[in-house]
Amino acid sequence: MKTPNKRTEDPRNRKEPMTPTTKRSPAARHRKRNTPVPAANVDPSLARLDDPSLDRFRPRNLDLERRYVSRKLANGLSDIDVLSAYWERRTDGHPQNVGLMGETQCGKTMLVEVMAFVLARRLGLSKPLPVFTLSGSSAITDHDIFGQYRPVEVAGVEQLVWMEGIVAMACRVGGILYLDEVNAMQGNVTAALHPVLDHRRQFVNLRKPVTDGFGGHAPEVVSVSPHLWCVSTCNPGYAGMAKMNAAFANRFQWLLWGYDRKVESRLVPSTSVRLVGDALRMAKDQRVLSTPVGTSALMRLADDIRDFGVDFAIQAFLGQFAAINEQSKVEAILNDRSLIPMLKAEWEQNEQNNETTTAGES
Repeated sequence: MKTPNKRTEDPRNRKEPMTPTTKRSPAARHRKRNTPVPAANVDPSLARLDDPSLDRFRPRNLDLERRYVSRKLANGLSDIDVLSAYWERRTDGHPQNVGLMGETQCGKTMLVEVMAFVLARRLGLSKPLPVFTLSGSSAITDHDIFGQYRPVEVAGVEQLVWMEGIVAMACRVGGILYLDEVNAMQGNVTAALHPVLDHRRQFVNLRKPVTDGFGGHAPEVVSVSPHLWCVSTCNPGYAGMAKMNAAFANRFQWLLWGYDRKVESRLVPSTSVRLVGDALRMAKDQRVLSTPVGTSALMRLADDIRDFGVDFAIQAFLGQFAAINEQSKVEAILNDRSLIPMLKAEWEQNEQNNETTTAGES
């Protein structure tokens, strides 16, 4: 009886034993996705983002990342992880537009600048991304957005030159277009930004004529760089703010961005100062006060107490409440809740601790 011939097994057809799939957490998936791009793989078109001519638009504080206190969000990821993931989520070849909606002084602007460092490192660049900021106000016009011809003097002769608008420059170059306090902008301004923010990713600049190739002129059409990320912030319900146009708002993924207690406890270690913030924010929610009390205001209050004592610090703190009737309301809240004695007791304890430490070192 013949032994059957054994066919040599092709390793390409070999089947590996099946093993259970290991589920990775969102944080683990993001860590893999957020690995810096090797220098050899950097898109050559990104090189212009490192151009020295854009240095005036970059965050100036190189210590910003170290000072920033990141917050954890509901999914267990940090705010930087989540925004990095939105930046990597490409819609029609462009990063997902993101909006941060929340109170003043809760770190929105600082986070945007931190992301300039984070994303530049992700892209293999040597400098933080340029941040082109358009600060919301009712005075913004198409000139600020798209540009205008301006007279300048060259060698004693006045000439008209084209001065690029901040949005137009961002669209050409890339980086971060930061629309700060967008609900302070008029509806005609935000509507002009619609084609920059939606699937079209371009705008028609009626103010800048270019040759049309047929012996005439036509408005310039500018395509948005695939390396541009559009981020906006909004302070809802504040005096002087308008209601945001729904068509404009729908072009962003909005994230609620309020005061974070864990972040604030690190920035403002004083328990009594944080209680002052809690009491005044509750009064604002109840419409007893209209002036918001941000984290930066509490940090300044804590610094003033340390350097000058409680009485002076409270007087300086009241200065941010422009209306006199609000100042008296704040004083009443602090007195009714016995917060001033609490501040003084904490300050005296800190002074005693400092004296003890100094005596021990001498």
